[in-house]
Amino acid sequence: MLLSGTIVIDITQFISGSRCTQILADMGAEVIKVEPPKGDTLRLIFKLMAGAERCYSVFNRNKCGIVRCDMYEHRSTNKYICQNPVCVFP
Repeated sequence: MLLSGTIVIDITQFISGSRCTQILADMGAEVIKVEPPKGDTLRLIFKLMAGAERCYSVFNRNKCGIVRCDMYEHRSTNKYICQNPVCVFP
């Protein structure tokens, strides 16, 4: 795969960011989706539309997910994000 060995930190919230990192994951990158404790905004929006919940899974396939803690209190999380080669910001 073209991007094997590349780690991408995905902290995007809407379709364009999710689609961008989905393409990177499809190309072999290891994508880590970071969500706020209450869930990604896109996930919450899709819950409002009947039958649209699966769209969230489609946009976030091939990704690992973690819940974001308070970035200001947990410096180790900031350090981890800053040490990785690719970060996708909203």
